[in-house]
Amino acid sequence: FIDSVGIELYLNMLNEEVAKPQGKEIVKEEVKDEVPLVDVETAIEDTYVSDTDLKIEIHKKINMIDSYETLKEIKLELEDRFGKLSENLIIYMHEEWFEKQAKKLNITKTRQTSNFIEIYLPSELTQKIDSEKLFMEVMELSRMFRFRMQAKQLIITLDIIKLDKHFIYYLIELMKLIENSIQKN
Repeated sequence: FIDSVGIELYLNMLNEEVAKPQGKEIVKEEVKDEVPLVDVETAIEDTYVSDTDLKIEIHKKINMIDSYETLKEIKLELEDRFGKLSENLIIYMHEEWFEKQAKKLNITKTRQTSNFIEIYLPSELTQKIDSEKLFMEVMELSRMFRFRMQAKQLIITLDIIKLDKHFIYYLIELMKLIENSIQKN
């Protein structure tokens, strides 16, 4: 259920249900219906942690990831408490970091299929980047990237079929390269 509605909405619903029997006034927070930019597995396997409260705690911790340093700290903490992380859980953690990087750059649109992922850079961001520098650096990262312009937006496509590792790792590196290619005025 958490995976289907998202951790924030689930926690809001849980808090409302706990407050009702206590007679507390329920203050409705505006919940943004945020859809992840990319689709990865976010379920925490019962073989890792079976307790629902602990799963919620892990989801909360993962939701705090906003840098590589935070990701490493949370990874170490989870491994210390619960044991070795599965690859799916590590990918989920990286997906959260990718989402924060994209949000920082105002990237709000992607398109994902079983063959590729397209990242739509908003026109304001497209105008600020050194596209030649970005292209050269991205090609060093992987030849599976393609670039095109549409309606003043740079669209970067990553073909995901024959990658050496999960696509999320390439997208994180892409976000760093985009950030580094922004021209300072």
